[in-house]
Amino acid sequence: MTTTPIPVPGPLPQTDKQGKFVHPVVHAPGGGAQARWEIPPPTPLVTTPGDTLLVRCVNSVAGVTLTLRARFMDPDGEVHNVALPLVSAATKLEETVSMQLHYGYLLGLAMDATGATVRRGQCFAGVWLVRGITANKESYEQLAVGYPTTGNPLGWPENVPQQSVEGNGFPRTFVQAAPGPGADQLITVPAGSRWQLMSGRLQLTTAVAVANRFTHVQVLDGAGNVLHDVAGQVQAASLTFTTVIPVGTGPELFNDNTQMLAMPSNLTLLQGWQLRTLTTALQGADQYSAWVLGVLEWMEE
Repeated sequence: MTTTPIPVPGPLPQTDKQGKFVHPVVHAPGGGAQARWEIPPPTPLVTTPGDTLLVRCVNSVAGVTLTLRARFMDPDGEVHNVALPLVSAATKLEETVSMQLHYGYLLGLAMDATGATVRRGQCFAGVWLVRGITANKESYEQLAVGYPTTGNPLGWPENVPQQSVEGNGFPRTFVQAAPGPGADQLITVPAGSRWQLMSGRLQLTTAVAVANRFTHVQVLDGAGNVLHDVAGQVQAASLTFTTVIPVGTGPELFNDNTQMLAMPSNLTLLQGWQLRTLTTALQGADQYSAWVLGVLEWMEE
């Protein structure tokens, strides 16, 4: 984690006779006693040198830069604009950057995503006001949390905080490469992701060895089997069958060497869960193709 101070430090705060932090006194252009008035605190969010703005993100898009832009007013009424970039590595692992603050008021902030096209569900980020920058830091204000997208930044104070798995996910295609001969297919949900299965497709080409193969599909969590379904059509030697996985209940049909194996609607797979085939009488020269899935994906904190 990197920590960046505000480029223009604010002055020491004004205090009253009791030593309390007071709002600034602003002079109108032209001067004179008649041109002087006091402005009440512009926001209730007062900052001190012990405070830090912390940016966190979990991102899946290469080439993305998140830039936090904030406006502060120091105790003398002068407004400062600052920018804090975070160049993301697209690892779906948490990345952070922080900015040390000074005496003053936080007026507003916005965080946008540039450098690549970012859609909802691909980059989850947030801004917090914290004390300290170590593992023992304490959060005091959650300012903006959600999915910044291209042309739609997160902002404060107008932001409505969201959870990372709230709202619409990002529709994407996931392709698992073909395994070796005689091996079943296996897909593991990547770390930092949550999937909702939308569709699937794979092929099995059987060798000349005589046997009756049945394609089973399992969903496994860390403890064992969550779901197990089997296609109803037997596959003999020297054939290529396509297995299509639609979402939702319905008849599991077979036509033109294509079989349907239905999965429940809204089937959610957490990070580390597995989707695999388990083929009855699979022979050593039988070959599965690549497995193509259509999923909705969220960044999982």
